[in-house]
Parts: sequence; structure tokens; C-alpha cells
Amino acid sequence: MCVSNDRQRRVILVTILLGLLWRAAPDAFADTCCPWSQVGNLAHSRVGSSSALLSTGLVLVAGGFGVQNDPKKFVEMYNPATGQWSPAKPMNFFRAHHTASLLHNGKVLVAGGFNGSVDAIASAELYDPVAGTWTTTGSLNVARTRHSATLLADGRVLVAGGDDGADLMSCEVYDPATGQWTPTGSLNVTRSLHSATRLPNGKVLAVGGRPTTSAELYDPQTGNWALTGFTNQVHFFGHTATLLRSGYVLLVGGTNVGGSGDYVSTVELYSPGTGTWSTTASLPEPRGSHSATLLPDGGVLIAGGITSGIDEDDRRTYVYRLLFPPLGSWTSAESITVRRFDHTATLLTEGRVLIAAGKDNPSAPVITEVYNPAVTDHDPAGPMTIGRRFHSATILPDGRVLMAGGQDPAFQTLSSAELFDPVTGLFQPTGAMAVPRRFHTATLLPTGQVLVSGGTSGGRSGTIESSAELYDPASGQWLMTDSMNAARHSHTATLLDGGQVLVLGGTGASGALAQGESYDPNSGFWTPLKGPLLSPRSGHTATMLGNGRVLAVGGNTGFATAEVYNPETGISVTTGPLPANHRVGHTASLLPNGLVLVAGGFDGSLPRWEASLFQPRTATWSATDTMFDARTEHTATLLPNGRVLMIGGSDADQYSHVFTEEYDPAAGKFALTLLVPARQQQTATLLLNGKVLLAGGNDTYYLGSNTIGIIDSADVYDEGRRPPTSLLPTFGPLSPTSPGATLAIVGTGFAPPHEGSSGRSQSASPANYPLLVLQREDNEGVAYAPVTVWGASFLFDLMSATVPATMKRGWYHARVVVNGVPSASRLILIQ
Repeated sequence: MCVSNDRQRRVILVTILLGLLWRAAPDAFADTCCPWSQVGNLAHSRVGSSSALLSTGLVLVAGGFGVQNDPKKFVEMYNPATGQWSPAKPMNFFRAHHTASLLHNGKVLVAGGFNGSVDAIASAELYDPVAGTWTTTGSLNVARTRHSATLLADGRVLVAGGDDGADLMSCEVYDPATGQWTPTGSLNVTRSLHSATRLPNGKVLAVGGRPTTSAELYDPQTGNWALTGFTNQVHFFGHTATLLRSGYVLLVGGTNVGGSGDYVSTVELYSPGTGTWSTTASLPEPRGSHSATLLPDGGVLIAGGITSGIDEDDRRTYVYRLLFPPLGSWTSAESITVRRFDHTATLLTEGRVLIAAGKDNPSAPVITEVYNPAVTDHDPAGPMTIGRRFHSATILPDGRVLMAGGQDPAFQTLSSAELFDPVTGLFQPTGAMAVPRRFHTATLLPTGQVLVSGGTSGGRSGTIESSAELYDPASGQWLMTDSMNAARHSHTATLLDGGQVLVLGGTGASGALAQGESYDPNSGFWTPLKGPLLSPRSGHTATMLGNGRVLAVGGNTGFATAEVYNPETGISVTTGPLPANHRVGHTASLLPNGLVLVAGGFDGSLPRWEASLFQPRTATWSATDTMFDARTEHTATLLPNGRVLMIGGSDADQYSHVFTEEYDPAAGKFALTLLVPARQQQTATLLLNGKVLLAGGNDTYYLGSNTIGIIDSADVYDEGRRPPTSLLPTFGPLSPTSPGATLAIVGTGFAPPHEGSSGRSQSASPANYPLLVLQREDNEGVAYAPVTVWGASFLFDLMSATVPATMKRGWYHARVVVNGVPSASRLILIQ
């Protein structure tokens, strides 16, 4: 294309320079706000607490000195979706420096610790995350604190050492089936504040706990401990031990004799194959009482702790990567906000790391922080069989994506359709629609067919359609179905809890419509709604809320308004006023915390930067962080990491955006993330592999207001956890189920030995167990199906989960997440 003026040349030059910068340093565009972000504060500071990632996706923090005099303060719960803490049911006993272990039945076992008088206790209790209750279980045979607790491969829990006023050698095993503890073989030396790491062969490696270089292995088959190789440096306590994916154990820092200033920088690797230790790259400065977290990409994050240097050193963060044993390297990461040591670190489902509690001088911090390790990326796909914009994109039950209709580069409306295969990354033609369409809707029905309705056919002006047709993925053909009662385009279509498709608003022959109708897949007929919208709307958004009602926002009729439509009664209720004029071209996303994020759009004069949050409980709006770029006709996609991805759209000068940004609901902030090819009026589809397919649209508005380039290019956006393919959990197709039902899943990778939140046995919150996440396909609502059974069989891993009884029926992406690593999704129908 010929470039005719200086402005156009400058835009092209800037785009090229940005592209070169992206190629040279892609990390510079990732989370420009900071890898660490502060989230909600604990209600109470605490030292010696435990943390546990629950099967509900929440984090349970229990006990710790500082809350021992008030049972209401014993336990707090962190919700990663909201970034906030809330009180939870208190334990039956106060305890600090105890252990917490998530069992195969989804319950959390807490054992031992100090009581409020700083005496070791023997009591143990269980937390049920579904019921939200604590119940006592069998007591330890020996009162102990500062011990280790290790979940064995068979589901039992090994407790080793600790102290009851004096360091202990005794060990015992908890059996969840009986609720009782049984003594087992004793350690060869007394150990307290040691580390205990389960190896891939099922044995447990104990290191430290006294000023010795000895280490020993526990064999669950014999119940005995045996000495293994000696470390090169004494790691008395405050060290961390992390099982790497290579099978080596990474031993980092700690103190060598136990006094202040005796921290070491020595880092060692243990080889289970040879039973020997070797040194690897040392820490930049001596450090102890830090946390260690195995990240989804295999690096180990060291955060916090105490150093021998200045206070600033204590806040520094490092990531270790094993290059070729024993060679390794350390890289600096952003420092945490407040210094802390003996804190907890929890690898969350979305791959981020939560650090909380611990000590500081002069007081313990209540501030909690989250680290985001992801580096986003994108790869080209396609090309499409033809350039198209204003088309629809619908994921099919088998994971392919159906592209239908739209407008081609000659401004003709298309009847053609094509399929994108995520496995090959290629597009191929499929059956054509009977009617050319653009500005139509496409809805995946419970039957697996796709309903396409309305739209505009013909050239630039076009004819408004009332017709509808069904796509059959099995045959690749379309079948006409009953026509709508009113011809319309730029309407919305929402799959309801009962399986009907709710169509609201749109533009008809006489302008914007208030009337709606619903399609019944069983009968194949359309029925007018019981009542109209309060305002005619076209170009609006419609989002099904958790209660089954539908939030309609905007439309090209004056200042943006919003209403909540009840499909059961046909009655709409207006909401409070919006903070910004999101009129048309905006996006609406149902967040994991239940709020609705409305972002950008066109106010009749200019695109908007603002974003607003809708609270369904109060039907009120509030402003949130503004986007970096004003956008209209962009896309918004809820990623598996819980963030909302904003891509493309145009700005006030009709330039197509090249920068993407993500909204973090927990922090309430936008962050620039990636440079991608410019486009607007495209589609964005969350694929089953967790990536986002960007297809078609218009990429040349930024070259001049009078040129339109409808494109056939496609890109795949990756949120960036980057785990090896061999570590992805896998499972087979899922049969339809119903709310409240038990879902049995067979697969692999549900219970690896590597613990995402590893390190010190007293405060670690392992994440090496499956969590089942359900994300609704059409409105992006997210829920966890609590896992009640998990474990490994001879050939496969097994798990059972309970679908929440409150789940609305429809299609869901079901994915299993282990150690922050998500599986590819399977579409499951909840009916």
C-alpha cells in the first residue's frame, strides 16, 4: 500500500521500532506495573502460621503468634479472585509453628505446634473446605512443634522430629482412613526446624535441624531412616529444600550455627540417583528464613528472608535456574515491598505466588503481596481462507473454532465459514451458510450445534435479517431453522440456564429495539419475551450473572445506561448510573469474583479509557483503574490466569492498537503486556489449550482514516506460564453432568512429587495436587469443583470432584491445575 504523508510514515516507523524492541526484550512489555503487587491486608499480623491452598482455590492461613488470645482471629481466608482476606471458622485450639497438610480427600490436617503458653501440643484437627468446619482427629503420640509433615504417595502423612522442649528423633504416621497416628522408625539424629522433601521414588529426604552436615532418607516401605550423603555446608535451619523437575533437590542458604549473622550463601544439589551433594551457583548474599517456590516454568523463586547485609538486601528476590547439573544461575527479580522472614509462600492456581505473614522488625507485616512470573507471547496462525471482519467465532465441543460470515475486503457480506484447528494451527473451509451475514450472533447450543441468528446481508447498507440457521459440526453443514419474530442486527444472544437462547435488542427496520425473544433448541421455535427492555439497545453487551439474570449495558441511544433482565419474569430493573459513558464498542467481562468489568467503548465522540465495575448484589457501579489506551471495537477475554486480556480496537485517531493489556481483578489494575499486530473488529476465542485465537478484523485504520484493510491473518496469544508439555496434566473427554453431581476424572499428572510451594516444611503450602476449574464458555464465569478424592493408580491418576449445586447449566471449559500448571481444557456440558 502506498504511504502518502508524513504522519503515516511516522506511524509505520514507530510500529517497526516497537516491533524490534519487542523482539529484543519482550520482558520489557510484561507487567509494566511490577511483577510484585500488593493485595489485601491480613486483618491481623501473625508469626508461625501455616498456609494451605484448598481445593476451592482459596488459601487458608491458620494460627501463628499474635492471634493466640482471640479465637475469632485464628484463621483467615484469601480469595485470589478478589485479592482480599476474610475471617474463617476458627480452629478448636490455638497453635503456632504447627504443620498443615492437604489430604487426598481435600481436607487439611493441622498437627502439633505451640499453644498460647508456648508449650508443645499433641492435638490435631481437620478442616473441611466444603463445609467450612474444623473437627478434631487423633492426637499425636508425642507433643511436638517445629516438626516436618510430608504427604506420602499413599495418602498418609509422615511427621518427623521437632521439639517438645528438647529436639526429637521420634516420628509417626497419620492414616486418614482411621484418623489415628502410628509410631514409625526414628531419625538417626534429633532434628527441629529441618526440611523434609518427598522424592520421586517416594522416599523422604530430611536435611538440617541441627548443626550437622548429615542428611537421611525415610523409606515408607520399611518405615526406617538411613543416612545419605553429607552436605558441603551446615544448613542448620532457615534453609529451603525444593525438588526440581530434574529430580535434584535444591538446598538454599540457611544458618550454619544458629546465631545472628551466621547465614550462608551456599547452594547445593542433591542427586537421588547417587545420594551425593554438589555445590551450585551461590546466592548473591547469605540468606535464611526465606521462602522458595517452584514456578510453572521450572525456576525457583527465593523471596524475603534475613541477610547479613542491609535491610534492602532482605527485600531482594531471585530466581534460580538449573542449567546442566551442577551448573545453575541466579537472576534478580523485582524486590518485595516490605521485608519479612519466616513467612508463608503459596503457589496459586493461576501460577502466581502469594506471600503473607512472617516477621519483620519492629513488627510483623499485615501487607500481603503476589508475584506474577508470566511472560506473554504470541505466534502467527492461519492464514484464514478469506479476510473477514464483523464475523462470529464459536468454539466447538471438539476444540475447533467455527468462523462464520462477516464482511470481506470488497465490503461484501459473506456466507462462507471456516474452521480453525488448534492442533495444526490451520484454517480450512466448511459448509457455507444459506444466508450471508455480518453483525449476527452465534451461540453454542447444548446439542453441540451452533445457532446463528439475524445480522445484515448484502453490501454496505445491506438487508436486516430475521432468519436463523444451525451448524452441525459432525456433517459440516447448515440447516435453516425457525426465523426470529423481528429482523435485527447488532443484538446479543445469551445461553440461559434452561438451555434457551435469549436474544435482546439490536437494530431493526425502525431503529434500536427494546423487544427480545428466546429460541428453544428442543422445539426449534422462537418465542417473544414476557417483557421488553427498559430502553431500546443496539451494539450493547449482555452478560449472564451468577444468579442467571442478564446485565445489558450501553447501546447507541444517548448516554450509556444499564439494566438487569430477569428471564423468568420478563422484568428489567435499572441499575445505578455508570461512572463512564460506555455506549457502544465496549466490552463486558464476568470476573472470577462475580463482578462485571466494562471497559472502553465509544461515547459518540471519542473512544474511552475508563473501566467500570458492576456489583450484582447491590446493582451498583464503581470506577476502577483506567486502561493505558482508549479503545473501542476491541476484544476482552478472561484468561486462565484470572486476568482479562484487552486486545486491539481503535483510538481517537482511528489507529489500531498494537499493545495489549491485562486487567488484574485482585489488584484492580491494568498492565501493558505484549506487542501484537494491529487490528480491530476482530474476534478473540479462548482455546482449550488456554491460548487465545485472534482472527480477522481490520488492521489499516492506523495508516489513514480513509483506508480499510480487512485481513485474513490470525495470531495465537499465550499467557506465558511456559511449562514443559510433559508436565501438563491430561485427561479424556467428559460426559455431560449436572449441578451437584460427582465428577470422576481419569488422567495423568494429577499428583506429581514436585511441590510448587516448597521449601520449609513448617510453612510450605504444597500445590502438587489437582484443582478442577470450571469456566463458563459464553460469559466467562469461573468456579471450582472441590476435589474430594485424588491419587495415583498403577497406570493412571484419579480424582473425584463435586460440581457446585449453584452452577448454571451450559458449556464450560474444565481444566485441571497442578502446581500452577493448567491442563488443556475439555468442554463439558452441565445440564
